[in-house]
Amino acid sequence: RAGRWESRADMKLPSLFRRTPFRLTLLFLALFVTTASAVLAYVYVASASEARSRAEAGVKAEVDALTGIYRARGLDALNQALVERTLRGGSYLYLLRDGAGEIVTGNISDSPLDPGQTPPEGRWESFRLTDTDEDGRVRKRQAFGVEMPLSGGEQLFVGEDVGDMEAYLGRLTQALWGAMIMVLVLGIGGGLWVSRGVERAMKGLNQVVAAVQEGDLKARVPVRHSGDELDELAQGLNTMLDRLEGSMSSI
Repeated sequence: RAGRWESRADMKLPSLFRRTPFRLTLLFLALFVTTASAVLAYVYVASASEARSRAEAGVKAEVDALTGIYRARGLDALNQALVERTLRGGSYLYLLRDGAGEIVTGNISDSPLDPGQTPPEGRWESFRLTDTDEDGRVRKRQAFGVEMPLSGGEQLFVGEDVGDMEAYLGRLTQALWGAMIMVLVLGIGGGLWVSRGVERAMKGLNQVVAAVQEGDLKARVPVRHSGDELDELAQGLNTMLDRLEGSMSSI
């Protein structure tokens, strides 16, 4: 019963989908999509990890430089350094608060990190930075930073806006998906073309077999001289028909 059900299911499919070359093409495309998806995921994760590592190294270097200024020359020198960095611009975020929690200087109005006790080695967290683009639309950009306690009771926050990096990874992902879709379209088109060629060759073989069944022993399969398996089958069938015709003539 299972065999009859499968045969009926195959009969309902269009002739193209019952062709072995087209099925093999679909199988190859399925394997390609699986492999390409794994490669895409690896590229995205590796790129995101590398970008985050570089950004963390930059933030850490900035924190080390600022805390070094604080230890060497005090709060006023640190404040002066933050003012200079803020005026210079860039992707870094700064906020310095005194022991009472009041803002001393910075280019953000409040710490984006959740309230909590800051350990001596600092507290790293990722967060979303609310911003507006040139058209006035509100957007949330990926960022992360560290909050460091200073020896005088002050709190220093240094972060970095990695929204541009996130946008780049998004464009990279879209480009890879676009390339994959293009390969799928070309692969299906190639599968259709190959299936049509094989179907035409098999049609000639089937016509010769039908003619021989009707008693025409002079029917022969045209040989394309391409050297493939279909040519070998055609030559073998023609040789068999030559011998069969010779035997029938002898009889």
